[in-house]
Amino acid sequence: MRRFFLTAAAVACCAVGGLSSARAASFDILYSFCPQSGCIDGNLPAGGLLKSASGKLYGMTIDGGAQNVGTVFALTDNAGAWSFETIYTFCSKANCADGADPRNALIEDTKGNLYGVTAHGGTANSGTVFRLSHKRGKWVQSVLYSFCPQQSGCPDGNYPLTRLTYRGAAAGTPYDGKTPMFGATMLGGSAGDGAVFELKPTRRGARWIESVAYSFCGEGDCANGSSPNGLVADTAGNLFGTAGKGGDANAGTVVELTPAHAKWTATRLYSFCSLTDCKDGNGPSGPLLIDEQGELIGTAAAGGLKNSGTIFTLAPGEAGYVQSTVYSFCIDRRCNDGAAPLDGVTTDASGALVGFASAGGTNGHGGTAFRFDGTLGLLHQFCEITTCPDGRIPRGLPVFDAAGSIFGVTAGGGAHYQGEVFRITP
Repeated sequence: MRRFFLTAAAVACCAVGGLSSARAASFDILYSFCPQSGCIDGNLPAGGLLKSASGKLYGMTIDGGAQNVGTVFALTDNAGAWSFETIYTFCSKANCADGADPRNALIEDTKGNLYGVTAHGGTANSGTVFRLSHKRGKWVQSVLYSFCPQQSGCPDGNYPLTRLTYRGAAAGTPYDGKTPMFGATMLGGSAGDGAVFELKPTRRGARWIESVAYSFCGEGDCANGSSPNGLVADTAGNLFGTAGKGGDANAGTVVELTPAHAKWTATRLYSFCSLTDCKDGNGPSGPLLIDEQGELIGTAAAGGLKNSGTIFTLAPGEAGYVQSTVYSFCIDRRCNDGAAPLDGVTTDASGALVGFASAGGTNGHGGTAFRFDGTLGLLHQFCEITTCPDGRIPRGLPVFDAAGSIFGVTAGGGAHYQGEVFRITP
């Protein structure tokens, strides 16, 4: 990964909402959801996309499908013509034992199996971790773990929201399908304020065993945060997470979990709203990006100079991590570059940061796609009203093809007002 370069002048500009002129980019809709009665194909694809090793795009919808509790879909590029397929519809089993309300993006192992989470369904309607395997020409779904199995208070966690991660995920290492996966639940755990869990297969992979690596708010005052909403593992197996609440000002934290002798040690790296008026950000959201120097890069949904969210960095130092706000978003008329970046950022081939803001922009505050390389440029501005044909409320992390095109989803708008999959070609 190439680290984006920030000059002192650029940081000073962007910290007060500096905005470069928009880059020339083309925008295409690859698929608009719900073209038929009942939304059998799904609707509201709010979790982002997976660009598979085969070149397919995989994603999930939180609603729609035969039981109206979500689907998994695939898009295939056939010489420029994209074909859509629903590969799984949730609640296909009695009492939604297979899960319901899938969230976030999928991950893929080296054999092409897909893994994800559902916020509800399972044996206790508290969410699941599932796998989809392609066998004999069709997709077969299996539940690897159902949360809260007859446990009062759900100490194992419930309502999993974050994308699954694994050792080396931050560096782009493919998942081997055998080593432990990690995730976070918004609720449950020993104090009911969320948990980080580990899920590992038995020796022959017949069963998967869940254990809680860390329960938020377990220390009593929620100093390390609560309501985790992002998690990523580095090459050493350390976990870095964002918590949207808790900390000194109840404005969220960044926490590192380090494995040691079959136990995990939690270290708070930063507590947000440490500056007056939360100029350092409020409510960190989405997974963190880890660059080659070990610097953490993320987004906060609110706070900053204009209370519209931030891009921040946490740089390791001798006395701990040092936080810097490298960009403050703004929704004033003079700086309508977007607001509420909910899902973090990633890098393009040049090392610039690319992401989505779920609100703001000049077209009625429907959100923006942005690129940041010391100044922020807008790649696309979405529209706020429900009937916007180009969609509204972009969500998830951008994914790229070999030519540098950017793919994403919107949680609304499109030809049928139920969301879309789009492509931006810079």
